[in-house]
Amino acid sequence: MMPLMMKKPFRDIRKHKAKTLFILLSISISLTIAGTILHTKLQFEAALQESMEKSNAADASFYTNSFKDIPKELAELEGLEKAEPRISLRARAKTEDGYKNIEVTGLPDKDRLQIGKINIAKDEKSDSGVYAEASTKNEYIWREGEEIKLLIPGEKQKSMQLSGSVSDPSRIPAGFTGTGYVYLTKDALKKLGVPLAYTQIQVRFEDGTSKKERDQLISRINKILKSSDITSYRTEQSEETFYIRNTLASSILTVLILFGLCSLVLGFILIIHLFHRVIAEQVKELGIQRVVGASASFIWRQYIVYLGLIGTLSFLLSAAGTYYGSKWAVRYLAEELNIGSYTESIDLNTVYLLAGFSLAIPFFGAFWPVLNVLNKPLTDSLRNVPHSFPSKEKKGAVWFSLSLLSWRHARSRKAQVLSNILMLSFGGAIILSCLTLHQTLTNQLQQMNHFWNYDQEWSVKSDLPKEELIGLFEKTEGVSEAEGWTVRNTEVLSKDRGRQNALLMSLPEQSKLIRPAVQEGQWLSKVGKPAIVINEDLRTLLENPKAGETVKLKIGREEKAFTIKGIISSQLKGPAAYMSSNDYEQWLSSNAANRVAVKMKSGADLTEASDLLEKRLAAGNVSVEGSETIQAMKKRPEQIIGLVVSSILAAGFLFTLLGMMNLMTAASMNVYERQKEIGIIRAIGGSSGKIFRMYAGESIIVSIVSWGLAGVISLPLSQFLSTRIGLSLLGSPLQNEIYPQGIAGWLIASVTIGLLSAAIPVVKSLRKPLPIMLED
Repeated sequence: MMPLMMKKPFRDIRKHKAKTLFILLSISISLTIAGTILHTKLQFEAALQESMEKSNAADASFYTNSFKDIPKELAELEGLEKAEPRISLRARAKTEDGYKNIEVTGLPDKDRLQIGKINIAKDEKSDSGVYAEASTKNEYIWREGEEIKLLIPGEKQKSMQLSGSVSDPSRIPAGFTGTGYVYLTKDALKKLGVPLAYTQIQVRFEDGTSKKERDQLISRINKILKSSDITSYRTEQSEETFYIRNTLASSILTVLILFGLCSLVLGFILIIHLFHRVIAEQVKELGIQRVVGASASFIWRQYIVYLGLIGTLSFLLSAAGTYYGSKWAVRYLAEELNIGSYTESIDLNTVYLLAGFSLAIPFFGAFWPVLNVLNKPLTDSLRNVPHSFPSKEKKGAVWFSLSLLSWRHARSRKAQVLSNILMLSFGGAIILSCLTLHQTLTNQLQQMNHFWNYDQEWSVKSDLPKEELIGLFEKTEGVSEAEGWTVRNTEVLSKDRGRQNALLMSLPEQSKLIRPAVQEGQWLSKVGKPAIVINEDLRTLLENPKAGETVKLKIGREEKAFTIKGIISSQLKGPAAYMSSNDYEQWLSSNAANRVAVKMKSGADLTEASDLLEKRLAAGNVSVEGSETIQAMKKRPEQIIGLVVSSILAAGFLFTLLGMMNLMTAASMNVYERQKEIGIIRAIGGSSGKIFRMYAGESIIVSIVSWGLAGVISLPLSQFLSTRIGLSLLGSPLQNEIYPQGIAGWLIASVTIGLLSAAIPVVKSLRKPLPIMLED
């Protein structure tokens, strides 16, 4: 026979099944949202780490001049596990959308230990030895067996059949970088006209090598290369290849975790409210138990069983929701960010947290209502008066109206009204913050796009003096003006901050084709000692140096100290430093340009001008290594920022739906408990319209108050989001802005939500027969 202590919880669940279901759903949905976000972050980080381990990613890659054999001294270097040479060069592919920049990589020999393992999906019908990286294949809309057109600098365009695709998680997706990746066998390289000379060395350090030891090994490797007449232009460590993906995931998921905590707050407010109502209906029953000798511990044990059942069911539902929700989210991120493999297992820490919260939330939600009932005088418990009614006698009103009844009801149930306000306020604050962030990022994107004041840029290789090279461009029909720049990789050396890779751009001090937004210090000038301007990305990597500090730049074997003259905003293109053409020429004694920025005349056809430039450059023995329109360059930040904004807006919409659900649940319970009151009003002649206006008035008051509170809460939340997203994406906080259209729109939405939350249960209640509504 089941003991009484066990019978009552099951009987309570059946008796209060509607409220119990609401409690169960609220806990489960809140925990599922929070758990999914947390588990996605943990699984994404695990997938990233697993991808690096499975691919045996290079710990460091050295980009060098051409060489035939790798120095034997590297194999004897202590702390170095393996070194492997690679063939790598820049090229272009002609697609339906014009020329696209690609990087051609030679596939390693089969019998060699492969650093940076890749998976090849081969089309059995083709054996040309040409493979496209998976994200590149999707970005350029290539298919297996298709003839793709490749252009190697200085060579004629050649068509080669695509044999399949390559999965290489070390590659940043082509949509984020503007560079695709193609892998060729040695036979395919020969057919394309690529010299079989190595231009890259990838190395793996021994396990357990510290960062300090890695830096020392990199220095020793550079010395060995130098002694073998191999110049290392740039050293890229494995962490850098995952920079954008880490940045995006960290930006999105960290913010969403904050929203997940807000969802728990929303759910907990409703849970307390619902438990308060459930226990309020059991006051007399508990009083009778106390009269017949039931101890407080016996009553608590009954509720422990009841709450334990709710907690167990909540855990099972939220664990299932978390698993499938995070599985979808991790798959989406892995595919979007080219992570490769990912695990579908559940992180045990997440399971423990879900189990703990599933049990803790109902216990904490019911603790104070149960304690208040047990502390009530026994005589009050037996009077069968709901303890939410005011115990103090109130003075009667001189006049009566339905609005007065509505006002009195709101005053008598202050806790309920307050919980409704808080629920809608939290959801509103989140959506307002998301709208504000969207507007802030849109303005930031416009500012970033303002940086470029030209239409196209060309990467070229030529022995022509800079003036002659620029002349080839300016004499082309449709070109308004052109500037010759030098763009190359450099190492930024800092005594306190180590070694960082950056893109160095040498350009005229008074360039008309860029409009930098200087955040600190000044832009380049002809006077003064050698100086550079850095962007916020490089500033972040260097741990926030100030204007006026000194750093060293290293290109190949040349090294020189420069003063940081200014800091400009980020363009989402990675760390970069800017130097005047005069300082660059004095340092490296070179007047050659490898990048030309072109501004078109108003109304000129960019495609026609590009075709003319191709012919003119070929006739002038100028090799084209790459070309890209500014329109395409602008799309990349839009894609990155768009991913962040869409994720945050989706989360804000989801949490607002949760707040709406909680509010409508509370409103439904409110109408359900006041059915007799509605019946009495109808019995004395009150029309349905008056009853609806009474509840609508209550909801509108709650909506307006919650709208004002949402606006107040959204201010610090918006500031947090702007700071966090700005630091993650751009290296500096975003300038937070007020979005009046969003505030006005949320006022309309709040009133609409309030009216809907009242209208649905009231209309449903008014359809019931009057005798049923007057029953006790």
